[in-house]
Amino acid sequence: MLDPRLTNSIGLFQIATLTYNRLLRYPFSDEAKNNADLTLKGDLADTWEGSADFRRWTFKLRQGVKWHNVPPLNGRELVADDIKYCTRPMRRRGCSRLPSRKSRGWRRRTSTRFAST
Repeated sequence: MLDPRLTNSIGLFQIATLTYNRLLRYPFSDEAKNNADLTLKGDLADTWEGSADFRRWTFKLRQGVKWHNVPPLNGRELVADDIKYCTRPMRRRGCSRLPSRKSRGWRRRTSTRFAST
């Protein structure tokens, strides 16, 4: 099983980024302005904003994103609680890829909006 949360291998992580969606992503080569363009693009997140001190982030999920049509999710729409569930193991392990790892977790604001706390 390829789990992007558990790999330290750059090669495996690059493969995982082709098969798993993220909240935010870097531009693909055909979207980038140049080779140094690291402007973040929304993947699962439609919009996002940081607090004045950039310690808290609020994300709004893109509408219409659905899970695969297999049990147990059966093609239902992605909601904020799914992000909280999927990031819980990273918070427990102190994963360095999660920018808000020192926060207490995610707070659900609506079914499509959530914030780091």
